[in-house]
Amino acid sequence: MKTILVLVDFSKAALNAVNYGVEIAIASKASLLLLYVCDLPVNFTQVPVSLVMDDDRLNAEAELIKLKVKIHRRTHGALSIFSEVRNGNFFRK
Repeated sequence: MKTILVLVDFSKAALNAVNYGVEIAIASKASLLLLYVCDLPVNFTQVPVSLVMDDDRLNAEAELIKLKVKIHRRTHGALSIFSEVRNGNFFRK
């Protein structure tokens, strides 16, 4: 099974990428995976920062659910849509 991966940060550019990914997934009969990456904050004191990360994660999960519903309605359920929220760094400097 093919899967189209689209990274999402809910910006205008990312939502445009989602729309493009939806079209590619439909044309190639693939599923769609929406991925949001929660940045790990810089922590010099070794104090846990899970509360900030939990808020970001919960907000991202809620927004992904809304986006999945929107895509599902637009495609009339013709597309398998998955979503995932991960902790980490999107890219390395």
